[in-house]
Amino acid sequence: CCDPAPAQKVDELPAQPADESPAVVETPEPTVAQVGDVEMVAISRLMNEPVEARIDTGAKLCSLHVENLKLVDEWVHFTRSDITYKVPVERIAKIRDIDHAATTERPVVLLDLTICNKLLNKVEFSLVDRSSMKYEVLIGRNAIGMLGIPIVVQPSAEPGVGEAEVVVANENP
Repeated sequence: CCDPAPAQKVDELPAQPADESPAVVETPEPTVAQVGDVEMVAISRLMNEPVEARIDTGAKLCSLHVENLKLVDEWVHFTRSDITYKVPVERIAKIRDIDHAATTERPVVLLDLTICNKLLNKVEFSLVDRSSMKYEVLIGRNAIGMLGIPIVVQPSAEPGVGEAEVVVANENP
């Protein structure tokens, strides 16, 4: 599915020709997108090149690796690749760790994400140091739901990852 260029906006619909009557509308068969458990993504204004991202149907929110994270009033300052950014905070999210033993609070920002050749505007990303993780970007159900179609996540060839195929309906958490 997944070369992120060229991008198209998800929220734009083609104009209906003036001579077509909207009285009879055929419902097309539902489209299902196949994605891998790792996909190439790009985040506008933060990345020069697409990067591999882990598709995680168990995560409610997307997550992005940042360094030197500092909250200042209603803004978050962080560094990526020796560039410091200042972004407005959308909200603070409580995130449970993988074994549900503890929760941490993370700032959430709105970013534009390109995935599966679609530009998704204002996607919520929690910001955290993911330097100990294999992937600097994690794609959660919030972005998956914004694709607007059901997806099938194909298992990875990597041992212990994606052992079962998962079907995710078009859902917004």
